[in-house]
Amino acid sequence: MKSSVLLSEHPRTLQGFYRPPGDKSVSHRAVMFGALSSGRSEYSNFLQAEDCLHTLEAFQS
Repeated sequence: MKSSVLLSEHPRTLQGFYRPPGDKSVSHRAVMFGALSSGRSEYSNFLQAEDCLHTLEAFQS
């Protein structure tokens, strides 16, 4: 005997904006890769954790 499942269709697509919290390892790596590049580096969604900020300060000096 086969069982069937009824799935309802939704007429709209999912819309919205979500910004996940910063990631510690990504923030550290961003600073290190920025130090290897020439010119100015800008970071968005940088994790404001103490160790990430110390890494940023160390590479700025």
